[in-house]
Amino acid sequence: MWTGNRRPLRSWVAEKLATFNTHATLRAACERFGITGEDVGDSKRERAEAATQGMTDRQVATAAERMALEYRDPQMQEAALAVLEANDPPITEITRIDVARCFHDTNFSGERPLIEFLRELWPIDAPFLGDPFEGLERAIERHMIRNDDWSVEDLFRELGAFTCSRKRFVLTIEAALDPRARRDEEQKRLRGRIDAVLRRDGLQG
Repeated sequence: MWTGNRRPLRSWVAEKLATFNTHATLRAACERFGITGEDVGDSKRERAEAATQGMTDRQVATAAERMALEYRDPQMQEAALAVLEANDPPITEITRIDVARCFHDTNFSGERPLIEFLRELWPIDAPFLGDPFEGLERAIERHMIRNDDWSVEDLFRELGAFTCSRKRFVLTIEAALDPRARRDEEQKRLRGRIDAVLRRDGLQG
């Protein structure tokens, strides 16, 4: 899913601010995202770049995540989270695979429609690498709803859940355990499976 955009995050923030704002709204936008540097320069880009000067990389990443959520840019959010989660214990790929396998005998989204569930967390309007003429959302519909020939492990692989940020992975699992998706014994049973996987790898469930 992720294209590995390697542009400097500080430059990305400045570009976003300049693109989505006028000269009149730029200062207020900076303040909204917690960007507090000096407002100098003739162009919007120069003003936006100046506003990030003096901020730490972590402060810029915090602003970038807020911005990514408002402007609906998951690539930018992942780049920001890579900075913010740099010192957090990782959730390894093998652990993520084992969590996916906890859903082997149940519907991943529970009582919720799968596509609606995924849209809240993943950019499923992205291209599907398995077929250049089919988007990811259509591929999910074909393989998990109409034909049921993808496992949750397959779904995670296509979404990028084995390599995404810790935050996006955890939010996805929390959503699958949310009472809107499943309740009572099924929720308890699934939570127990997942907690056992996480504890085995020294992570708190």
